[in-house]
Amino acid sequence: MHNQSKYSESELKALAKAIKYINQHPPEWKSPGAANENHFSRKTLQAFDKAIQYINKHPLEWTGPDELSRYSDINQSTLQAVFLNKTGRTISEYCEIIRITVSCILLADETLSTKEIAALCGYSSQSSFNKAFKRVKEVSPGKWMMSDENHSLGKSKVNLLDKINSLLDKKANQIDKQ
Repeated sequence: MHNQSKYSESELKALAKAIKYINQHPPEWKSPGAANENHFSRKTLQAFDKAIQYINKHPLEWTGPDELSRYSDINQSTLQAVFLNKTGRTISEYCEIIRITVSCILLADETLSTKEIAALCGYSSQSSFNKAFKRVKEVSPGKWMMSDENHSLGKSKVNLLDKINSLLDKKANQIDKQ
């Protein structure tokens, strides 16, 4: 019997590369509460790290704050507070940023349509994907495709893995310079 997947082989390959990128290159944030970080216990900060790692490893699974707090073994309101302190975002906002980051990687690859990317990234419709994308990136997916940010992902005829490796090398060099 033929094993049917709702995704094509090319979709699965592109998605796997995007998820690998997210795990190796998590989004940066400015910690608005860095000066106040000491008011969180070590256990709370470890739970936050565990939650972030889970989200980054499962970027397209919608994990609500209640599920995430159970997984991290910490009170939901405490987890929300540390998220706001460390990232300046709620858990839901952070998850959406991760999903849109994955979609950007898929858009830059240019092998999938916007509709396919919307479905892969867990949006119920292309319209809801477009709204979320615009909320995070402040432009539509189509305008983003023509933007400098997309070009920085490497709009040349290089495969996605090469783009990802190039970005990782640049990031490593930036970190080394700091």
